[in-house]
Amino acid sequence: MVLAALRGQGMHLAGMWEFPGGKLHPGEDPSECVRREVMEELALQIEPHTPLAPSLHHYPGKSVRLVPFVCRLIGGELALREHERAIWLAREGLSGLNWCPADLPVLREYLEFRAGH
Repeated sequence: MVLAALRGQGMHLAGMWEFPGGKLHPGEDPSECVRREVMEELALQIEPHTPLAPSLHHYPGKSVRLVPFVCRLIGGELALREHERAIWLAREGLSGLNWCPADLPVLREYLEFRAGH
């Protein structure tokens, strides 16, 4: 199962789905960043275990670099602190969401990765 989060009102790209995560602090390890951000935004403890290819996307006025990981849930109880909604989906349900453009390359790679496992 995969966790997808709906960007909340007032956020850039509100109403679109994304993989949870956030901004990398200077000097922070990307796997630590995803752990911290998912805890801050969703109150979930995760364990990153498989890195996917970083992805760079250019929006008007800003660029976003995603450093994605396949992660395992290890604890916590879902609490929405920034997002409007979050859902767990099987691989087959992921393509039906209205994803943020920056997340599309990550989605494609994840679907290819999972197809081989």
